[in-house]
Amino acid sequence: LIAEVGYVGYKGTHLTMFINGNTALPGPGDPNPRRPYPVLGATSVMDNVASSHYEGLQAKLEKRYAKGLTFRVNYSYSKTIDVGGSGFSSSSSPQNPYNMKADSALSNLDRTHILSADTVYQLPFGKGRRFGSNFNGFEDAILGGWEVTGILTRSSGSPLTVGLEGDIANIG
Repeated sequence: LIAEVGYVGYKGTHLTMFINGNTALPGPGDPNPRRPYPVLGATSVMDNVASSHYEGLQAKLEKRYAKGLTFRVNYSYSKTIDVGGSGFSSSSSPQNPYNMKADSALSNLDRTHILSADTVYQLPFGKGRRFGSNFNGFEDAILGGWEVTGILTRSSGSPLTVGLEGDIANIG
């Protein structure tokens, strides 16, 4: 029987994200005069300003083959926090590109709990086994050598993001 416990952590910096490169500062009135480039509208710019952070406790229990049985159970408890989304296809623009940390939140990839278990049990029928050790070749080919397997996976769901549409900060 083998047991393993480990800590895993990583930090991603300078990750790619689209931002509005011509965002006006919040305030009253027409946002166009407050833009860095007043003659342009919203301008999509790809920049390396996103970040991510992962920390996880991982545990594994494994029983190697003995008496026809082997099994493994894996569990992880973790948190994934990012700014700007979870990758190129699911990234989002920040609410305020002048304050990126305001968008720091649980990642779409966050799964706090992940459990997986698998097992293999060789049935005790056939040559060299508990039952049927006297099987002839044909009987052993039909009745011997069978095994039962199973896999179980469970995980918590992804975070729910609630948003409010509109230009509440009047940034255009």
